[in-house]
Amino acid sequence: MKQWARVAAAGALLLAGILGIARSTAQTTPPASIAQQMADFWQGKAHFQEVRNIDWAKPPYNSPSEGWGWFGNPMPFAGDTWYLFNRKWQTKQEKPAYCPKIGWQIVVRQSTNQGQSWSNPAVVAAAPGSQSAPDACGVVDGSSYYDHDTDTWQMLAQCLAAHNAGGWMLCHYVRHGSSPMGPFTADAAPSVRGGQLWSQICNHPHSICNPHKTIDEGTPDIVYKKNGYFYVTFHGFDYSAKKGFRGVAKTTDFHHWVTSGPDLPNGPIFAAPECQAWNPGCVGGGEASTLIAGDYQYMMIETPNVSLACTAGQNWPIALLRGPESKFPVWSSPLWQRYRGNPLLTSAWQGPQSKCGIQYPRWALTGGSVYILYEDFNPKMIARASARPLLKLVPGGGPSVVLTTK
Repeated sequence: MKQWARVAAAGALLLAGILGIARSTAQTTPPASIAQQMADFWQGKAHFQEVRNIDWAKPPYNSPSEGWGWFGNPMPFAGDTWYLFNRKWQTKQEKPAYCPKIGWQIVVRQSTNQGQSWSNPAVVAAAPGSQSAPDACGVVDGSSYYDHDTDTWQMLAQCLAAHNAGGWMLCHYVRHGSSPMGPFTADAAPSVRGGQLWSQICNHPHSICNPHKTIDEGTPDIVYKKNGYFYVTFHGFDYSAKKGFRGVAKTTDFHHWVTSGPDLPNGPIFAAPECQAWNPGCVGGGEASTLIAGDYQYMMIETPNVSLACTAGQNWPIALLRGPESKFPVWSSPLWQRYRGNPLLTSAWQGPQSKCGIQYPRWALTGGSVYILYEDFNPKMIARASARPLLKLVPGGGPSVVLTTK
């Protein structure tokens, strides 16, 4: 009898130990890494679920002339803070005589609760300069990147000079310190003149674009900094062929650029043949946003089928591709993998009057989670987005994206 008691007691102790280990393991098991979450999504084991609709300029600070935003990178930041930059139209009274049209400025806000509330009113980060400045008639779509090595914020954005001379260029702005909440200082000279980089990229043997006609370096995305170089992707457009491309170059100072090398594609990274499968007649790529996750870079990119300009009657879906983190393959390389569910995002208001329905999808990271924010435009709402869905990556298969509102 005593022997049975001793056996029972030993069994109880063993069971308690096993349960204790299980509880300890459950309590200490870390959440899946960003790389694993994205790998699960790629394999159909996770999906993006709408969390809420975001309006970072809601009353009493709303402006019908604001939108087209981008996040400060590289995320995450201390306190899981999101820094959101966007363009804002100026008023007719602010338009100088040397500017053909009303210009824009860049404003910035921050949120510490995944976009549920924002610091308002917005702070002006960059405004048009003097008549001799490269951004005299406006500064728009860009990318903002915090350089930990130098404790400075770098911002690269599209800009227009007086009389729109030289067409679209890229201008560079800098702000010292860890916070972007304040004015940036503009460089006196443009960072990139129209066609400067594309004339080099399109001259490579593997190129598919015309070096003499591909211009308008725009919608820059500062992907990362490695070995002292900032790697930046950007679009280009050939107005005669009506074809859009995405390219990449690297720089140490945003004025001296390298367009070829073993870590660069020696040609565009995206071109029209790539998107025919999900959007017949696709003219190529426009704005793009890249997330680095483990051994891969995940690139969301606009893939319209008429023009990179907002033109009525076109389909403007967002596609997803991934390639190696260590380099940027040329557009035709098998190293670029197309997402099985392309297009990833489509407009809720697609129709005959659709122009550029979905714009500027952006990745965001916070609390170990992956988010996507994009702006969806109803053709009847010209001035501002009709919806800005915030999507969160969650476990589970099914549709790639699940929306709950319209």
